[in-house]
Amino acid sequence: FSPHDGAKRAGILKGDVVYSVDGRTDLARETDVLAMLGREKKPGDRLTLGVARGANRRDVTLTLQ
Repeated sequence: FSPHDGAKRAGILKGDVVYSVDGRTDLARETDVLAMLGREKKPGDRLTLGVARGANRRDVTLTLQ
């Protein structure tokens, strides 16, 4: 499996911008997101990403593995 398989299944493409994680916009760095995931989430939990593609925004819900 590629590390990008989950993003591909969720419809996230190269160039998309993730602007929120579970509604939080204060997680500016990848390390902030990873720290939050380690503290608050476990495999099987759902996570909602706010994703922007150009001027379009949408929410993408993922199940962590």
